[in-house]
Amino acid sequence: METINQRALFDSAAQHMNHDRALFDQKPDCLVHYYRWPIPSVTYTYKQALPEDLAPIDHAQRYTGGGMVFHCPGDIVVCYVAALDHSDFPKKLKDKVVVAQRHIAAALTDCGVSAQVNPNPGPRNLMFCQAYHSPYELYYQGDKIVALSLRCNRTHFMIQGIIHMQPTHHWFDLPSAYSPVSVSGLPQVDSDAVLARLWR
Repeated sequence: METINQRALFDSAAQHMNHDRALFDQKPDCLVHYYRWPIPSVTYTYKQALPEDLAPIDHAQRYTGGGMVFHCPGDIVVCYVAALDHSDFPKKLKDKVVVAQRHIAAALTDCGVSAQVNPNPGPRNLMFCQAYHSPYELYYQGDKIVALSLRCNRTHFMIQGIIHMQPTHHWFDLPSAYSPVSVSGLPQVDSDAVLARLWR
């Protein structure tokens, strides 16, 4: 498995999402990227359309599923692309996501953050990542701080994800309809330290 960070020159959601899709199309044996998000942006699943009231915000469609995600500058974003039969991952798709989840959880634990799987599903709103439960995502003090989504074809899979390091309301002036899906993030945690542990 090769873990790299080469996103410094990308400055829009579209550039990042296009790069992830290009990686997937190249069918590498296994590549894992962890990187800082550059500007306030929205990404949304390939099954969604962007609401008109969010159009002024930098935005892009993701190749993977899940709901709409608000990315703040300094959030850590994840991209795994690997062959379905790669020996570093279990055979079942859901277990491949667990590999990413556990690696991120261990990095956060090393930085003093005890993130947990949420055992209480609660109401579901598929429009927003923050508003529905996934057994593969991690919570801290009531917020979903790690979100992961998956897509695959006959030979490869892609996992895209985010670690919410920054509070949404510091970067977005959202309409009231979107305020319930904002997060507090982990602003007291050193993102350099988290990245260093993710890259090991």
